[in-house]
Amino acid sequence: MPCCQSWLAVLKAAKRWPDSYNNWAASTTTLLNAMYTNYKDSCNGLKPGDVWGGCGESKAYNPSYMRTGYMHSFDSFEGGSRWEVMRTRSYTTLGYWYSNYSLPPDWTNPDGSFNSGNYGYDACRTPWVIGMDYLWWGNSTAKSMDDKITASFAAQGTAASIGDGYNYSNGTKTSNNHQPEFFGGVGVASMCGTNSSFRDALYTELKTVDKNTYFSDSLRVLYLMAMTGNFQEPCNGGGAPGTPTRTATRTPTFTASPTPTPAFSLSKSGSTSAPT
Repeated sequence: MPCCQSWLAVLKAAKRWPDSYNNWAASTTTLLNAMYTNYKDSCNGLKPGDVWGGCGESKAYNPSYMRTGYMHSFDSFEGGSRWEVMRTRSYTTLGYWYSNYSLPPDWTNPDGSFNSGNYGYDACRTPWVIGMDYLWWGNSTAKSMDDKITASFAAQGTAASIGDGYNYSNGTKTSNNHQPEFFGGVGVASMCGTNSSFRDALYTELKTVDKNTYFSDSLRVLYLMAMTGNFQEPCNGGGAPGTPTRTATRTPTFTASPTPTPAFSLSKSGSTSAPT
């Protein structure tokens, strides 16, 4: 789902400005129909591209494209349930790694088993992707998966020690580069659980570390929006039981005085005596 953020943005515009002359609702309907037609495969799964991948292909699915929370929002916008079959199929595919591996791989076969890539620069987005389904809609399967991911990273060290590559099968670290793409995704996953100290450390790390690259910064913004409660479900708020890590606050830099004291005073004294 390479352009999913753009489609979600158009959906948000349709809900925010329903009477706009841009007619965002019509644009959203057009995009959703095109996506449903071109990305849904014969197994009701979500293909990684409109002309390749999917059921029956050797490199079938990319777990980090499975925006299950978005799919529920699409149904909410349309007032139907056609996206639910793709959402259910996505969790069937994701369920393979949950039952058999420590972490999701970059690419899977049609049955959800490993195809290629460890927990790398594709899979690092998966905790955020499924985490939004819990934070928006309270999906218990998404919570269980993200709790497992959080526990795997918490057991290995601190937020500052998270690298940019892990073995999908046993969860061991394979690369030490400290990248927001990775620890930020775990940060969103941690919002689904109860390890508040690890969650807060991940948030602090995400707020502090900036690699100044397109891929890293794009995801960093989305992760920070999620962790501060500013990545809202676009249609009706969802059923979000999750608690944001931080609430944005602003502290005034000055305090105005309602009764300023003048630097000097004026006085006038009159005479009651008649002039002579």
